[in-house]
Amino acid sequence: MNSTATLSTDTVWRTLGTILDPEFGLSIVDLGLVYDVKLDGANIAVAMTLTSRSCPAGDMMFDGVRAALAALPGAGEVRVDLVWDPAWTPDMLTAEAREFLGWTK
Repeated sequence: MNSTATLSTDTVWRTLGTILDPEFGLSIVDLGLVYDVKLDGANIAVAMTLTSRSCPAGDMMFDGVRAALAALPGAGEVRVDLVWDPAWTPDMLTAEAREFLGWTK
C-alpha cells in the first residue's frame, strides 16, 4: 500500500489481525475483542473490549492498536473505544483461536 492508497475497513481489520494479545498469543481479532471498525474519511474508530475488566494487558493492547492504525498510509485520527456491551465470552473466539487454545464448544 502506498501513501496515495485509499484507506479501507479491510485494511484496518487486517492490521488489527496482526496485533496479539500478550496473554493468549492470539490476535485481538481471533479472540473476538474487536467489535466494530468505522472510517470517516481518514479517521478511524475502533470499538473493542477485553476478556475481563481486570485485564492487565489492556493499556498495552490499546496502545498497540492506536500505533498500528496511525502508521497506516492515509490514516488520520485514530480513536479506540473500550466497550463492555456485549460482554466478551469464549463464544466470540474464531474457529482458529479455539483450535489454537485446544478449546471446543
